[in-house]
Amino acid sequence: MYVFKPQGVCPAEIHFALENNAIKDVRMVGGGCIGNSQLIAGLLEGMDVDKALPFLRGIVCRNGTSCPDQLGKALLMAQNGEIAEADPITTGIEEAGELLKLAVISEAMGDSEGIERVYALSKAEGAQALYSLGNLTRGGGDGADDAAVELAVKKGIRVVQGPIDRMIALGRFGDHGAEVSVKQANRDRLLITPLIRMFNLGDRHGVAFHGGFIQDLPGFSDFGPYASEILSVCYLSDYLRDESVFPAMETMLKHFSASIVLFGTTGEWKHVRLGEVDMINVGSLRSGEFYRYALIEWTKGGVVVQFRSTPVEN
Repeated sequence: MYVFKPQGVCPAEIHFALENNAIKDVRMVGGGCIGNSQLIAGLLEGMDVDKALPFLRGIVCRNGTSCPDQLGKALLMAQNGEIAEADPITTGIEEAGELLKLAVISEAMGDSEGIERVYALSKAEGAQALYSLGNLTRGGGDGADDAAVELAVKKGIRVVQGPIDRMIALGRFGDHGAEVSVKQANRDRLLITPLIRMFNLGDRHGVAFHGGFIQDLPGFSDFGPYASEILSVCYLSDYLRDESVFPAMETMLKHFSASIVLFGTTGEWKHVRLGEVDMINVGSLRSGEFYRYALIEWTKGGVVVQFRSTPVEN
């Protein structure tokens, strides 16, 4: 997959793939005319680059260029080796400045009421940011996913992709119809949501991700950023459930880039401190008749982790 950042047009990015010089999976991300973008993608699917270029280059819409013109530029650059295929294991770099207290949820599954509730409670308790560790959406096709994505944007929630989010973003959610029920703009938002986020809590550096599904994605490297954290937590320790391997994990801590590791996946709530590293498994947002979240605070004496709950209001 190539990711091209066009100039002078509405979309922030143009995504496409090339297979034996044939164009695949064209997508205008982050703006533009959705209908025209779908038409362009449909007409170009499987077409040879050399055949397509004369139809694309030179079309003017605004600023002396257009989406087709920029796509033509991107295709030519890819063909000539001037741009490389993008690494799909995307990371999000947080703004400058450190946090002292943050809140964390996971597996929100389109529950906007729960997200709103935890956001308000954690703010009242002094949390400076709310992280969502994947599966913000659930693919229900009832508008809940759109509402959850838009709420996350509105509130500035720091989201990482989970496997459901990724399938919806790519339009591959099986027979559930989520690929057509979720608004294109929100699918685009999910698509550019990072798989991994980094943060600073006091003098500690942290990493947040959903779980081991990242390892199965094209582009994952056992030697890439935060790979040691992902492999140790998700596979070596089976998400901290196999305590017999903790001594072996301690010997691997020297390879960690982060001293706080946040992850979701299992639905369980657990905090393990090995050496100087705090590993925190955050469970599902809703558990029975309660909403649950984690509060994590930096103090001079170390990181303090609290698992909180609040009743669901019927």
